[in-house]
Amino acid sequence: MIVAAFIVSADIPFNTALRFIRVFPYFLYILKSTKKDWNYIGITSNIEKRILQHSSGLVRSTRGYRPF
Repeated sequence: MIVAAFIVSADIPFNTALRFIRVFPYFLYILKSTKKDWNYIGITSNIEKRILQHSSGLVRSTRGYRPF
């Protein structure tokens, strides 16, 4: 299971947050193992590539916790 989140402060208008995303295109992601009670939090600029790396076992820190 992959859970994605973007946190916007109540002090920042939503359209300002959207401009921020365009300038800083990074994603915060959370991987939840379906095998063990374990979560991994990461940040990346290429979410599709990074999820594929985790899912295929190329990331040592998450390899033993697949599938997500």
